[in-house]
Amino acid sequence: MSAILDEYLTAPDMAAELGVTVRTLERWHAERNGPPRTLIGKRRFYRRQGAAEWLRGREEQLPQRRKVRATK
Repeated sequence: MSAILDEYLTAPDMAAELGVTVRTLERWHAERNGPPRTLIGKRRFYRRQGAAEWLRGREEQLPQRRKVRATK
């Protein structure tokens, strides 16, 4: 890749980073649920920082543990 694309990953590279298939990335995009991407011609690129922000936005907070009352 050229220097201008250094901060971008191709679709196969992004899929490998996330442990999914390119087809899954496509499905997520169709559902408007995946990492942001840039099209150059027919090639898809994912900016590393954009994908990291998308991933952070998917973090789940664990609910607080409920206190269990002792029964007599």
